[in-house]
Amino acid sequence: ARFGLQLILAIAYYRVMIRTVAGPCLASYIKASGIPLIIALGMGAAVYVVGYVVVHFSPLGQMILQVLTGVLVYSLLIWIFQRTQSREMLKLILGRE
Repeated sequence: ARFGLQLILAIAYYRVMIRTVAGPCLASYIKASGIPLIIALGMGAAVYVVGYVVVHFSPLGQMILQVLTGVLVYSLLIWIFQRTQSREMLKLILGRE
């Protein structure tokens, strides 16, 4: 149900905001949103699986493992799919040019 609502809102957002401001650019919009969506879904799936695996842990332990898993998987997927942007972000964080 949530996904359906999110999809409806995304379509409405495109039609009302993006198309009004930038003109008809659906293909570019989907292309720009595709990789980040895949990365987020991959991270979400990993966190979801970890939640099932560590059911015998305390709630705090479960949360810590799920957050760490999310950070690691998201970072790895960003590095794999968006390596150029990852390097630039790392340079900014480390203060190098």
